[in-house]
Amino acid sequence: GCSWSVIFVDLDAHNRNRQTLCSLLPRESRSHNTDAALLPTISYPAFAVDDDALYSQTLDKIVRKLRGKYGFKRFLRDGYRTANEDKNRLYYKPAEMKTWDEGTVTAMLRTYHNLWKT
Repeated sequence: GCSWSVIFVDLDAHNRNRQTLCSLLPRESRSHNTDAALLPTISYPAFAVDDDALYSQTLDKIVRKLRGKYGFKRFLRDGYRTANEDKNRLYYKPAEMKTWDEGTVTAMLRTYHNLWKT
């Protein structure tokens, strides 16, 4: 491309970041189990995972843990836009969020995976 469209990347930093990501997957982080934000990381638009087995393992975990009747939860114990949500509060106690484990789903990521699988 043109000189103004070239991005210079530190190869060592790139490899270090890729290694860190692959060591965390299929978890979101050491403290969080999984999150729907991993979908665009492992698939479109980032395609950050080259290992097919790791990709499948991460995707299966996201679908297994976050899939609901009408779409996907954003994260475990997500209560956004549900009957459980109190719009006057910013935070919930952990005991309150446990009641949402089986329940509520946002329709944000409805067939996300199927759109990009083809």
